[in-house]
Amino acid sequence: MTKLIALFTFLFISIAAFGQTVYTVETIPDPKQTGGGYVSNPDGVIDASTVQNINAVLAGLEDSTTIQVAVVVVNSIGDEVPGDFRTKLFRYWGIGQEDNNNGLLILLVMDQRRMEFEVGYGLEGILTDIMCVRIQQTYMVPLAKEGRMSEAVLAGVMQVNQILTDPQYRDEVYADSLNNASNNAWWKDPVSGMGLGVIGGIYALIAYAIFANRKSSLKKAPGYVKNNYSDAYTKTKFGLLNIGAPAGLLAWQEIEGSLRIFEFAAILYGIFLIILLEKRFRLNKYILKEGNTLEPQETYNLFSKSHSNGWLAATIFFPLPFVLYNLFNKGRMNKLRNTPPIADSGKAMVKMDEKDDDGFLKAFQIKEEELRSVDYDVWIENATHQVKIYRFENYNSRYKPCPNCQSITFLMTKNETLVSPSYTSSGTGQKTYTCKACNHIKKETYTIAKLTKSSSSGSGGSGGGGGSSWGGGSSGGGGGGSSW
Repeated sequence: MTKLIALFTFLFISIAAFGQTVYTVETIPDPKQTGGGYVSNPDGVIDASTVQNINAVLAGLEDSTTIQVAVVVVNSIGDEVPGDFRTKLFRYWGIGQEDNNNGLLILLVMDQRRMEFEVGYGLEGILTDIMCVRIQQTYMVPLAKEGRMSEAVLAGVMQVNQILTDPQYRDEVYADSLNNASNNAWWKDPVSGMGLGVIGGIYALIAYAIFANRKSSLKKAPGYVKNNYSDAYTKTKFGLLNIGAPAGLLAWQEIEGSLRIFEFAAILYGIFLIILLEKRFRLNKYILKEGNTLEPQETYNLFSKSHSNGWLAATIFFPLPFVLYNLFNKGRMNKLRNTPPIADSGKAMVKMDEKDDDGFLKAFQIKEEELRSVDYDVWIENATHQVKIYRFENYNSRYKPCPNCQSITFLMTKNETLVSPSYTSSGTGQKTYTCKACNHIKKETYTIAKLTKSSSSGSGGSGGGGGSSWGGGSSGGGGGGSSW
């Protein structure tokens, strides 16, 4: 009976698809622009009461956690691949807060019988790929197969809400997901074996891509890297770690038949850790070698910039060694910055306090210090009154270089709608950037997509709270999809 219902549902959807709107990323109604809700339901696939319930749940989630979840249910996106479409739509809307990238997009495409989750960078540790698929397969797909789309979408939203707000429940589901995955041994399950092979293949391709682009990326590398580059060393390292190690693991699995997917992933985790540690200590060696000809404060700046390029992620994903390393590095950086430079007279200079050193700084430098985008240390030799000023940029600052005065004091101060979009024409928005040092103003206009009319039941998708815009979040393609 269930299969018969599913068949009729599929036939109905297929027939109804003729004459239906084929949506693009630009034409899917953005609920935040048409009423402040979270659900875009232009074809009325889910009923108005369900839309209202979902909006209430997601408004409460955003109010309590700042996490933004968008739900999109459409009949057709044409020949677009749902997995690619979800990523483009997520980025186009900017779901989630910009600082945290804590957004989630739930997309259902009816004519392709496909549901997709797109997860922002900040939620990938909680809503892992396997977790997303588990929610779909356990709570949504069975209902979707019976044609109960409103219930399927609501069930998925409720599970997401519970996982994001209840740490204990999240841990239980996550542990269950890992156990289910690790019980599928390669030699017992051909599908798991294929998945493991795909993982190994992707890993090898990434390694090759990194190696192939090594020389071209070297052009942009800092001097201390270029001066110490060894082609033979690079080939050996990438050959052994990035290709040889995974190939060895696959061979072990084939011969012994005793390596599970979870174990394979754990070993790959260890390989990545080794690669990161080797790279970090190699860069440190290069910097210290370069620092033999520099003052301590200049060496400090080399370390500071080097550690700003993605190494926070290393601490997050590999906390055990990198937390300890960061404690050691903090002491080293403090020593470098506070080592007295030597004046031309041969005497050690004295560091001025933050209040007194303002007399030696220019107005824009004082402003940079106020905004914490740059910090300055002023050293003086009292006998000759020689002064040295050292600049320390905060690479995590939200301020950017001003195109007029070049100080790190440039920031977007306003984002407004000049012409509201309508159902017949697009609108215009304007972003205003202001320099806090020289008051230089730069304005950029952009186009806001025109509104798209939706059916009466779909209009419920515009209701609810949650503000009038998404937060500017981003995603790297994390998530998962299922068919029904």
